[in-house]
Amino acid sequence: MNGFDLLSLASAIGVAVSVVRRRPALLILGGNQLVVLRALSNIQKFGPPASQDFVPLAVFAQRNLDIAEMLMGLFAAMTLVAVLVTPRGCKPLTAATIPRLPRWVFIVVIAYMVVAFFASATLATKAYENGAWTIAGVNLGGAKAFLISLFLYEIFRVTACGRLSPVQAFLIVFATFFLTDYAKGSTGLASGYILTGAVLLLGETRAPVRRTTLLLGALAAMAVSAALVRTVRADFYADGADALTRASQSLATANSQVGRTAEGVESSGNGAQYAAHLLECITLYEAGISREWRSIINPLIYTFEPAFLLDPLGIERPLDAPWELGRYFIHGGGIFIVGDMYWNGGVLCLLLVGGLLVIFCFLCDTRYRNNIFWLMMACHFTPGLLQGAGYGLAQVSRGAFNGLLMFGIYYFSRRRIGATSERSVRSSDETGTDRVACGRATHGRPAASRRASARLPFAASVRASPK
Repeated sequence: MNGFDLLSLASAIGVAVSVVRRRPALLILGGNQLVVLRALSNIQKFGPPASQDFVPLAVFAQRNLDIAEMLMGLFAAMTLVAVLVTPRGCKPLTAATIPRLPRWVFIVVIAYMVVAFFASATLATKAYENGAWTIAGVNLGGAKAFLISLFLYEIFRVTACGRLSPVQAFLIVFATFFLTDYAKGSTGLASGYILTGAVLLLGETRAPVRRTTLLLGALAAMAVSAALVRTVRADFYADGADALTRASQSLATANSQVGRTAEGVESSGNGAQYAAHLLECITLYEAGISREWRSIINPLIYTFEPAFLLDPLGIERPLDAPWELGRYFIHGGGIFIVGDMYWNGGVLCLLLVGGLLVIFCFLCDTRYRNNIFWLMMACHFTPGLLQGAGYGLAQVSRGAFNGLLMFGIYYFSRRRIGATSERSVRSSDETGTDRVACGRATHGRPAASRRASARLPFAASVRASPK
């Protein structure tokens, strides 16, 4: 047993506790750490993994493995502490305090999802081409994630109102992303939404044992489905059921081949690829080649300069970390987040940025039931974290910016509606007539009560909601 095995055990404990405590963001961080640690352990024991035979052997040097063990140990320790900390109790949100999306917005979201489904072929008709959510050759990128996060948010709200049971709501989410993503061969983003949906929705089941059982079943269904899709997406259209049979056998026997291939079942979760990313970033930083914190600064540029608008104009954005890594090494795409942080600023960057990331995940996980802002963040930030952990800090921060955008729109629109409502109440007092304030009839309510309702600030309205 080496150091990576011990860290794997600690991460596995953190993952288990995250499931029981219903902490989806920390569960995603811990799960990614676990698959990478398993891959690094196999590299330590058996050498370079077979799937990464294009990576120079020097990348897998013992010195790099020692640094990787230290970095993963620091990040795993921060994550485990956050999982084990118990927050102080807060008054939970009620269904009445969770704002409903405007109907026209929800119709636009559903229309976009339907058009995106029919705009690209499924694995039944052609091999995987990463065409999910592409319409007429255009992928909306961050705007796409914003729209489908609104869908998850509204499903959560409807469930909180009691119109759907937690199981029904989760089945809707799973079926939706199975059709829009898994059926097209894409797994990263969809798995993030399914995992987050499982914890947010099934986590509302009251009986603890039943809740944990449902969560484990949902997470297992997601993991098996994603692994099968990733394995068959190149040849399912040609071989059909035979491809599924081969994929099942390959996954079942993956660990038995580890002595020959230096990789086990963790490779179905990109473990070997992420481990190679980490070692490549260590190699570059130790050679004096650093991104000098650009991965922390560039996401602001990417947010206000979306690619789908700039590309037709021929305007280039600053190079993202995965593309810059491709200038030095051939790799399979993406960049593992721990490697990205180390490449930007060494251990200091990992401690500062990684620590802030863990704290942000902790707040998302522990406050989404108590605060509108963190509920919106849980629907926007957490789902993208699963894919973002393998694509670097820019991808991770995209969800946070989307969450801020949604809350900003909600907050300022609420203030505007509140100001309009107050003017309506004053007019009602002067004329002695009843009017409609904030879309709700005020008939039969005293004037003082109507004024108080119109003037009640957002934060106070949440705190003052009944248990």
